[in-house]
Formats: sequence, structure tokens, C-alpha cells
Amino acid sequence: MAHYCMAKHSVRVFSDVLRRELNHRKTEIPSENVSVVVIEPIFYKTPIANVETIARQRANAFERTEEHIKAAYSEEFRRNLDTSAADRIGKLMRDNVGEVVDALEAAVTLVSPKLYYRCCGYGHVLTTFAASHLPEALLDWFIARRS
Repeated sequence: MAHYCMAKHSVRVFSDVLRRELNHRKTEIPSENVSVVVIEPIFYKTPIANVETIARQRANAFERTEEHIKAAYSEEFRRNLDTSAADRIGKLMRDNVGEVVDALEAAVTLVSPKLYYRCCGYGHVLTTFAASHLPEALLDWFIARRS
């Protein structure tokens, strides 16, 4: 999930910077203003979040990996990733993809849209916010204990 998280974080940071750079262009005429809005959906029951597909892709990548890199990991480590990822994604998975569609619609139709639309439910936002403010060593320890 590292590559996925890095890509999503990069989009978020880029959007924040772009919004701040464009902020000085605000005018009295709303149609001339540019809004930068971030839509942050969590996992929805779609093909991209299918845990079986993710596990197959991970196994395929592991098989194609050079032997000296495989030696640094193990088949057991990879299987543990599959199990822990399935467990975590399963707990976060949401059914109503319409939440994301509604956020997209609001972002493009409202005169003053929110800066962020977090499509994941309040509990996940609170947990993510709290985790992001823990000292790194404590967060690493907590994650390691859950794996």
C-alpha cells in the first residue's frame, strides 16, 4: 500500500499548494475564481479495492522479483501482508460509492465548495487525524503490534 498512499498524499499536497498559489487571484466575480477542491474517498467496494486481486498482484510481483530482494523478505511476510491488508481494507470498505459522486457534484456545482470532501465516515477521519499526530515511533509500534 506504500505506493498508493504516497500517490494519494502527493495529490493532496499538490492540491494544497495549488490552492494557495491561486488564492491571490480571487476576484469579486465568482465565475472568474478558481477553486481547488480535494475529494478524499476511502476504500469502496470496487475492483481497485478487491483484496483477492491485490493479493494476486502482490504474489505476481513477488515472483518476478530478483532472488536477492526476495531473500530480504519471505513468502510468509508476503502472506502476512495479504492477511493484514485484507483485514484492514475490509474494516474500511464502504458500500455507497454515491458518497463520492455526491462530493464530486458538490465540488463542481457549488459557488463556494468545501476545500476537502472526505468520503469515509466520521470515525475514520477521527482515527486517521489522531494517528497522524502521534509521535512516529509510537505510531510505528502501534502498527507493528496490529500486524
